[in-house]
Amino acid sequence: TEGQPDAAAVAAAIEGAGIPVRVGGTEAQVMWSKLARLSALACTTAASDLELGALREDPDWSARLDRALAEGAAVAAADGASVDPVATRAELDAMPYGSTSSLQRDVRAGRPTELDAIAGAVLRAGERHGVATPETAALAELVAARVAGSAAPAG
Repeated sequence: TEGQPDAAAVAAAIEGAGIPVRVGGTEAQVMWSKLARLSALACTTAASDLELGALREDPDWSARLDRALAEGAAVAAADGASVDPVATRAELDAMPYGSTSSLQRDVRAGRPTELDAIAGAVLRAGERHGVATPETAALAELVAARVAGSAAPAG
C-alpha cells in the first residue's frame, strides 16, 4: 500500500535490531505452510493422545500422519501454495520425542478446542477445491468424539 514500507524493509529494520526475521511468500503460502503441518500434527496427536515420538514409532499412526500431511499439501496446492509433505514430515521428525500439540492438551484438559479452525479449515478448503481429505476428516471425527466424551483416545 502506498506510504507503507514493504515487508523487506520492515524485515531489514528488525534484523538490524538483532532479531532474526524470515519473510514469507504470498499470504496463501505462509498460511498453508503452517496450517498443513499444524492440522496433521494436531489431529493425530489429539486423536491418539500419543506424544509425537510415540506416534512416529507407531506404524499405523505414523502412516495416518503422512496421509494427513499429504492431504494438507494437496489442499494447499489447490489454493495456490506449495507445501512439501516430505519436508514437513522431516520437520516433525526433528521435534522432541515428548512433543504434544495444543489441541491435544486442550482435549486432555477438557478446555474448548480449536479443532474447527485447524482441521475444519483444511476440510472446507478441500471441499471448495474438490480435493479429497478422508484422513483429515476421520481424524477430526475422532478428536470431536474425544471432546464430546464419547470416545477414549484412539491410540
